[in-house]
Amino acid sequence: MSSEIVPYTPHEIARPGQPEAPAIIQAGGGNARFAYEEFFSGIDSPRTEWAHRNAVRRFLAWCESRRIHT
Repeated sequence: MSSEIVPYTPHEIARPGQPEAPAIIQAGGGNARFAYEEFFSGIDSPRTEWAHRNAVRRFLAWCESRRIHT
């Protein structure tokens, strides 16, 4: 697993209906992708899913701004 920072732009963050995980999650490997998909898989409400995805997007942007990486 690499320790380099993976740059991303906000449009890379997954949205409802967009199955691909953000670049920073993909760079984390299979376990990171599994955890990301598992987190969102049990959400029934579209509004709740949107809110959670938005929170994850903001958190990942915060991580990137502080050069925190996988």
